[in-house]
Formats: sequence, structure tokens, C-alpha cells
Amino acid sequence: MICMNHLKVGHYINFGLARGLGSIAYATTAFSIGLFKMALMAIAISVFGVGLYVAMWGDRKIGCFKCRNSNELFTPTFMQYNMRMHLLSTRYLKCPHCKTRTWRKKVMTKEC
Repeated sequence: MICMNHLKVGHYINFGLARGLGSIAYATTAFSIGLFKMALMAIAISVFGVGLYVAMWGDRKIGCFKCRNSNELFTPTFMQYNMRMHLLSTRYLKCPHCKTRTWRKKVMTKEC
């Protein structure tokens, strides 16, 4: 109200400081919120990544694969299991005993 009275009387008022402080306050608030969002995104991605890793590790350790040629049961390494072509419970793996690459079906046994 005081500013409006000064303007009505004809006094000059410099609004530069008020605008500058408002712009700085807005910029710092937006920057802080942006950092908070990025931190939340990083936490969410890391939780998802750890959960995915645990699920893939557990899926690999439960059961094993049976070779059609040598009838041997084997458990592939983590990289072999996750980076090979697959369709549901069947994967294109290399048998460590006979060294052949074919589609292997997962067998759920306690012998592994």
C-alpha cells in the first residue's frame, strides 16, 4: 500500500531489487526441486536394478539345465544365463561337458 501511495504522489520507485530477489528465490527453489527429483530418480533406478539382479540371480540358481547329448546337469554362469537367447524356460546354452551349443530346457531337480 505504501508503494501505491508513493506512485500516486509521483515519486519514482525502483522495483529492480524486488524483481531480482524474486528471480533468485525462484531459481534456487527450482534448482533445489530439480536436485530432489534427480536424487529420487537415482534411488528408484538403483532399487529397481538391485531387485532385477536378485531376481535374475535367484532364477539362475533354482533348478539346472540338462544336456541332450551327455545327459549331464549343469548350472550356467550368471553372464551365460542372462545374455543368451531364451524363450521362457528354454535357453541357448553351451554344455560344459560336451561343449555343444543347443537349446536347453530348465529342469527343476534337487540334484544340481
